[in-house]
Formats: sequence, structure tokens, C-alpha cells
Amino acid sequence: MSGRIVVLGMHRSGTSCVGELLAAMGAYFGPRDMGGAGSVENPHGLFERRDLRRLCHFILQQARCEWWATSRFSPDRLPVETDVQIVGMLTPMLADLDAHEPWFIKEPRLCILLPMLRARLGPVTTVCVWRDPLEVAQSLQTRDAMPIEFGIALWERYTRASFALDAPRVIVSYNRLVADPEGVTRKLLDDLTVRGVGGLRMPAPAQLAQVIDPRLRRSAPSADASALLSPSQRRLLVALEAGDPAAELAAPLSADRLAHLGRLEEARRRQMKAAAYRSLAEARVTRSPLATRMPEALAYVPWNPMQWVKWLRQGKLGRRLHQHLDAATIALSGGFDAQWYRQRYPDLTGTEDPLMHFVRYGASEGRDPSPSYPTSRNLRAALEEATVR
Repeated sequence: MSGRIVVLGMHRSGTSCVGELLAAMGAYFGPRDMGGAGSVENPHGLFERRDLRRLCHFILQQARCEWWATSRFSPDRLPVETDVQIVGMLTPMLADLDAHEPWFIKEPRLCILLPMLRARLGPVTTVCVWRDPLEVAQSLQTRDAMPIEFGIALWERYTRASFALDAPRVIVSYNRLVADPEGVTRKLLDDLTVRGVGGLRMPAPAQLAQVIDPRLRRSAPSADASALLSPSQRRLLVALEAGDPAAELAAPLSADRLAHLGRLEEARRRQMKAAAYRSLAEARVTRSPLATRMPEALAYVPWNPMQWVKWLRQGKLGRRLHQHLDAATIALSGGFDAQWYRQRYPDLTGTEDPLMHFVRYGASEGRDPSPSYPTSRNLRAALEEATVR
């Protein structure tokens, strides 16, 4: 018997709704102040523990990945000391959860990260939530200015990863849950009970109606999704619609599809960088005097020829020179708030230069150059320009 539930599913797939439903069924989520407040996208809240979100973000950042850029993620890419830090973050969370079984955790990035955390979580039952891929892609386009093709590719990446773990599993269709709240909830309860999860109950009708609000399903397919899907994505969708836990659901993303996803990620990085640099240009209205900016800019010019030799031996000369000249240009032009950037993004190491981090990683990760000029403001314009080209 295991009262440990892990909710898995792609972003924008209804996992928050299922998390709230499990809480209504009696599964423990965490202290009252552990979850985030509601938002326009999720008025009832995300039902994600803040400590779990920090953990998932930390692991991906250590591998220089993002929730939308996981094609190159591998635990082997993590620094050696990362494991100790993961244990330190996970231990107090599990102590709280294990004192209140049955419990659930929910975070879309767990689709990718659960295999490396499984041994520390102990025996778990997974609830794999899925939603129509075109609805997911349309929702991501609305929220994140993400191309439809990329949204569908991410849907396949996360969905296949969520079925890769060899553990007791329950499948929930978000579309069917919205269409038949009572029937799908009762089946979820029965399936979890059969798999050894005790202590749950059927929510009262009024409670169920509050949790599952059809009005929250804002993105509905405006076209036939199958026309936009690759053969492997179509096979996956057919298997999901049938609720068939056969080999197709457990099949990993093929090398070709993974490479295709990598190319879409690179295009997204270029889009993010274009938006970040546009925000940087807007922020120049608050720049410091030229007399202050000039010495800051000169500090980024790589004067030392021995450094050039080192970069040449490493095969990084061209890239490093370009990065340093970019940083010098930004420092001279103004608009980048280094002190705020370090406070805003605590994953920077103590010795890491904020502006160099922005040039090397931050801009292409969509980070903001200053508090008043967020990159997200220009994402849609960057997507539209890329589409025109």
C-alpha cells in the first residue's frame, strides 16, 4: 500500500485541476501557505508546492535547461555537488508529506525529472494527465507566444516522459474530466484504490462543481489536430484516447523527434534573445551617465592576449570574443541593471558576473534585463517577426 501520488502531465494540460481534485478527495498537499496564489491562467492556483518548484527549477538550471528546453537534459550533465543539494531540498519536503499520507505532489517538470528522484520518493502511484495537443499548443501560444509546432512537440516530449516510469499508473483525460466530472472522478478514485492508495473519498457534488469549472477550459481546438501532428504524435494520441497502456505510451521520444525538438528549442532561444535585447533597448531610458558607463564597458573588453590563447586552445575564441564585445556594448549603451539581476536570479554563483551571464545564457532563457522592462513584453513581437521571415 502506498499513499504517495505524483501527478504528471504537460504544462497547460489540466494538472492543476487534477491536483485540486485530489486535495478535495482528501490527499494532503502541504501547509496552507505552501501553494501559490491564483492567477489569470489558473484562478484556483497551481497546486504546486513552492519547495518542489524551487527544486525542479534548480535541477534544470544546473543542467543549463529550462521547462521548454529539455532535449539535452541528462542527470550526467549535473555537477557532482548537485546530488547533495537535491537531498537537502528534498528531505524537509518529504518529512512534511510522509507525516500526512495519502499525499500528492504535482509539477509538470517532474515528467522529466521523476526518474532521477524516484529512489528518494519511495513507492509512488502516478496520475498521468493528458489533454488534446492542439489545445495545449494554443494555450502555450496565448500565454508564452510559443509557435504551435513547438507546443505540440513539447506535448509529445512531456507526455511520453510521463509514461516512461515503471510504476502503478492511472490515466486521466482532462477533456473527459471537464465533460463528465462525476464519472471521471469516481473512476479516478476507484483506480487509485485498486492500486493501493487508501484514505481518499468522493467529493461532495458542490465541491466537485467548484473544482471542475468548464469555463476554465479556455482553449478549444479550432482545427483538426491530426493534420498538424507527426506520425509518432498521432500514434501517441490514438493510444491516449484508447487509454491503452501498451508499448506506444511507454516508447521514448525517437532520436529524430528529439533532434527536431532541439532545433525548435534553438529557434525559441533566438526568439527569447531578440525579445530580451529589445527590452534592453527600451530600458536605456533609465541609463546612468556616460562617464559611469564608459569604464564599465572597457572592463569587458578582453585586453589580455593570454586569455585569447586560452580560448583558442579551447575552441571558443570566436564565441568568447563576441560575448565580451556584446557585454561591452550593452554596458556602454546602458539599460542593464546588474544589481537587480543578481537579486532577481539567485541561481547565479557568487563570482558570476551578471551581465556576462545575461549575454551567455540569460537573454536566450528569456530573463529580464531590468525590473521595469520585462522580456515577456516583447516575446509576441519576436514570434511574429520570426513567422514573417
